Amino acid sequence: MHRIECTLNNYAWGKCGTNSEVAKLFAAGHDSFQITPNMPYSELWMGTHPDGPAKLHGSSEKLSKFLAKYEIPESSRKEENHLPFIMKIMSISHTLSLQVHPTKVIFI
Repeated sequence: MHRIECTLNNYAWGKCGTNSEVAKLFAAGHDSFQITPNMPYSELWMGTHPDGPAKLHGSSEKLSKFLAKYEIPESSRKEENHLPFIMKIMSISHTLSLQVHPTKVIFI
């Protein structure tokens, strides 16, 4: 098991400062991080999405590259291995529209 460092997003719809659970969670895992009172903290991403890749704690290695090292069978190994999902913790200050990101695979 390895600790990962997640991506913090600051979209305008996020809760500001210490009102944001996202900001408090991120701060708990990053000693040098300071919560800014008027800054919106909206999402904490945990995964391999290219727009917000998690990295191994204390390293610059992306989680996707780490996962690719252990691809089984070895013959199918790629440079990066992306998870089929992204886990997000959100801190929302007002109503958002529904977002749906369907898979490319069609189920019948």
